[in-house]
Amino acid sequence: MPSDLIYNGNISSFNELSEDTSCEVLVIGGGVCGLLCAHYLREAGIDVLLTEADTVASSTTARSTAVVTVGQNTLIHDIAKRKSPDEARKLLLARAHALEEYRTLCKKIGAKHEERDFYLYSSEKPSKIMHEYEELKQMEVDAALVNEMPIGIRLPAIKFGHQLQLDPIDFCARIAKDLNIREKTRVTSLTENGAEAISSSGKYKINAKRVIIATHFPLPKLRGLYFLKLYQNRSYVMGLEGVKDIGGAYEDISENGVYMRMYGKYLLLGGGDHRTGKSGGGLSSLMRYRCEHFEGSKIRTTWATQDTETLDGLPYIGRLTRNDEKNLVATGFGGNGFIGSMISAELLRDIILEKKNDFTSLFSPSRSMLSEQLFKNIGSTITTYLIPTTRRCPHLGCALVWNRAECTWDCPCHGSRFSKTGELINGPAQRGMRR
Repeated sequence: MPSDLIYNGNISSFNELSEDTSCEVLVIGGGVCGLLCAHYLREAGIDVLLTEADTVASSTTARSTAVVTVGQNTLIHDIAKRKSPDEARKLLLARAHALEEYRTLCKKIGAKHEERDFYLYSSEKPSKIMHEYEELKQMEVDAALVNEMPIGIRLPAIKFGHQLQLDPIDFCARIAKDLNIREKTRVTSLTENGAEAISSSGKYKINAKRVIIATHFPLPKLRGLYFLKLYQNRSYVMGLEGVKDIGGAYEDISENGVYMRMYGKYLLLGGGDHRTGKSGGGLSSLMRYRCEHFEGSKIRTTWATQDTETLDGLPYIGRLTRNDEKNLVATGFGGNGFIGSMISAELLRDIILEKKNDFTSLFSPSRSMLSEQLFKNIGSTITTYLIPTTRRCPHLGCALVWNRAECTWDCPCHGSRFSKTGELINGPAQRGMRR
């Protein structure tokens, strides 16, 4: 596991692919989403192979704070207003079902977890919380409106009782141990019969009836227009020592808000979010928050992660394109990867088994793209093409930006990141940049 993390647990290592192979379903991506997809398909009696370009749960999943809650920064009130009350209710039901499924699964596999209350608030616009609470009350959600939180913040907040906090490494280790996994195996292309992949020993063919793409960005560059429908944010976390238990998990949905949970004796303080390749709060904003609210605490560790965002705040789960019955996708979970992963695993399993699922249309990747964010994405991409530079992303040629804080070259279009010397750190690019 990455050395900057404080989570306990070890995940078994798996061999890389060393020959052509066949399976019923190929799952690409060894984060929590891919693991859950493979787990539920295996339970349904389907022959599944999972490939991971690096090692299982070593990237975004390992850097998750792993809070599983019905309350999220994509507000039910906003979905009801922008889409419909019926779709908002479906979203709420999907989250609630995923939460209970985690509760059941954690007990079944013996994964570390604890129940904690979760508090959703806004330091900048408390009225948004009031609107959200009224929407939840109409839907008869078991949540309470409080005016002061255990952490001492006196603001209106929605309290969701008995939510979950997981140890992401321990959870993934228990899911992975019974699966057919090939690590250090990068899928390079989709084919008519499945996919092609490379490992240190060569290039191989994987024949599969269905393929699930559970990576941040779907593998094909242009199919499905995901280069327009997705973008990535950086988010930062500090592990603090010397802090009293804060009595729950918290998220401030303001533009510059923070999120918090306890992990043993450590407080995990997250925030400083900004679009990859753009300026933003970063770790410096967390440092300021720490000094203001947790004076005297010690910084045990820091890390950063990538969150993939969609045009409307809802994940893309389903067929890669409208008419593609072979290839399926799960992406765009924002900062709510664990809930999104469980929803994806059950929905994609039902699609493969040809079972009815009430959430298919809500999360369909082929839903309307028209939104303000779409035009922001287009504008950002066009702007980078006008910049005179030889430092360009091998994904789609956007101009790279030097990230002084992390000493990396970042793509402001789609979020690929490269080391100072050009090695690939984060996709969707499939190779390092030309020097």
